[in-house]
Amino acid sequence: EQPERPERDRLEAAVARDTERIGRLVNDLLGLARLEAHPTRAPIDLTAIARPLADDARARAPQATITLNAGDDTTVSGDPDALERVLRNLIDNALAAIQPTGRIDIHLQRHNGYVEARITDNGPGIPEPQRRRIFERFVRLDPSKPGHGLGLAIARRIARQHHGDLSCDDAASGASFTLWLPTDP
Repeated sequence: EQPERPERDRLEAAVARDTERIGRLVNDLLGLARLEAHPTRAPIDLTAIARPLADDARARAPQATITLNAGDDTTVSGDPDALERVLRNLIDNALAAIQPTGRIDIHLQRHNGYVEARITDNGPGIPEPQRRRIFERFVRLDPSKPGHGLGLAIARRIARQHHGDLSCDDAASGASFTLWLPTDP
């Protein structure tokens, strides 16, 4: 005997969400395995990767303010799919953290032999004691939010495979993440 319609709809929606989450997890793990097996290196303009991600974020959160500010020449050497995955993860996390009318700023600039990509938001922020833990596998600060707790662990791994790094910064309000990638491989 099948459950009543409202309950069946709720169950079907939950299964669809879980399936989507598992699909993202599998994609993340396959992407990481591919990167580790065959790291590709090509000149990549981070601004060219960030621009469509910012446009997509604006479409998903039309009442939010999402800015992209890029300096001259944000070219690094790396794997375009992997670097897009890092920026997408940081922007998705910021979108999940802000209110519908919140703010996300994406700032790219060259600095001391690196291209620095900083993503800040005006969400609730990340308490100082949690800032190191969020890069550990399967750590989720808010279990009610979607995700599997691997996004930031994978993002940092990708940054380090590119001889860069990813940090969660001290912020007066909201959250701030900085990705550093060397301009020369």
